[in-house]
Amino acid sequence: MLEMSSIVLHMTDDILYPSHIAWRVSWGGVGDIDEIWGLETSKRVAKAKERLAAAAVPYRFVVGEMTNEWLDRFVPLYEEYIGAKENGTVFDIRNKITTNQAVGKKYEAISLWQGDVFLGGVIYSLGVKALHVAYRVFPRQLDIKLPISCSYVAEDYLYRRAFELQKHGIVHGKDRNPYGINSAIGLAEYKLKVGCAPWVSQSEAVVFSDATELRADQEALVFLGKEKGIKITEAILFSDRSPEELHKIYGVLFSQSAVQVRLEKPQT
Repeated sequence: MLEMSSIVLHMTDDILYPSHIAWRVSWGGVGDIDEIWGLETSKRVAKAKERLAAAAVPYRFVVGEMTNEWLDRFVPLYEEYIGAKENGTVFDIRNKITTNQAVGKKYEAISLWQGDVFLGGVIYSLGVKALHVAYRVFPRQLDIKLPISCSYVAEDYLYRRAFELQKHGIVHGKDRNPYGINSAIGLAEYKLKVGCAPWVSQSEAVVFSDATELRADQEALVFLGKEKGIKITEAILFSDRSPEELHKIYGVLFSQSAVQVRLEKPQT
């Protein structure tokens, strides 16, 4: 049970939440990305691509093989990024990847460059039916203004690669739940915005807790679920802010349709 400080989140009904959320998107007969994450997002990505290419020192994304040389560039960025996060756990990704490759798992990478400078990238494995995102690091800001983060542009290349390989979807990793306490609420928004849906993880590590006993010292987005492997359709955002303010801060949560998000006030 999470015991983080003095705020107790009370609810009127007994409902459970899982400790880990799995994210995936599958498109079946869908033919293009616009149908997955919406025309507005797709337009912003297209405009961002134009601005990246037109920069004084152009930016470019490269889809290709993940080599040891590539990892030499990526690993320090990953360790710096994860190490700076609150409760961040830095994994030995080189060892993990090498172990998986030894049993036949295949990896590729998408890289972001500005001229000859490596800025970040995403590593993914090639599953039978889907691409599985493993690790990703992209800069929060660039020296040009974009209508949408470069992370979404990378996502566009990832989805197009999946279509090219005739995969049926993307598996977008596993996060700790609740968001705002373990993982950032913005991370959940990002995954919802690119068309992913949350599922209760089937990992052996998953435990289920009573939301009425959840304690936190900050806003918490709690995805609800009572058994492993089910698609999540409900979540609760606990906050002292007004509904109007929350809609401005977390606009994606209230504009998406995959999960119904309701508001609750924390009570001391």
